Amino acid sequence: MLRVTCSSDRTGTAAPLYMRGCCMLLLMGILMACDSSVSIVAGTALLDGVKDAEIVVRAEILEVQPSVGFWSGYLAGTQRVTYRAIRVYKGQVAEGEELAVDHILVGGAPAEDGEPRLRPDLFLPGRQAILFIRTEFPGLGKGLYVVGDDPVGVLFVRGKDLLFE
Repeated sequence: MLRVTCSSDRTGTAAPLYMRGCCMLLLMGILMACDSSVSIVAGTALLDGVKDAEIVVRAEILEVQPSVGFWSGYLAGTQRVTYRAIRVYKGQVAEGEELAVDHILVGGAPAEDGEPRLRPDLFLPGRQAILFIRTEFPGLGKGLYVVGDDPVGVLFVRGKDLLFE
């Protein structure tokens, strides 16, 4: 398994060339595995997603819990989805581990419905996705979060394996 961490130091110095190459391999593999009918993301947004997320995993949806029933505003509206990690690309998660991820509902995001909830036609048990997870969210503290308007929060998988595995 390939694990990649993309980063730069605080002075803005670019990561070494070999690290950029590893990041590009990760991006190509993720893009080839994603269902282009659902997830259309610019390569730069995907690279930012890999850099910004503390955890990047390929996971299978196990359970989708009901939404809290409101969009985020003064309070964060969420919907919890339980996943099983299949492949870990970044972060301290074990393959096979169950992850309870709160999706922050913002309104108008591609993965959301017209109601304050995730799209039931996309979030089905057994479906696989690449998740870009943050471990903190303002007002909610520590946990596992995907922000609804993040262009690379969830990318749905169509293939069996990623190119570089």
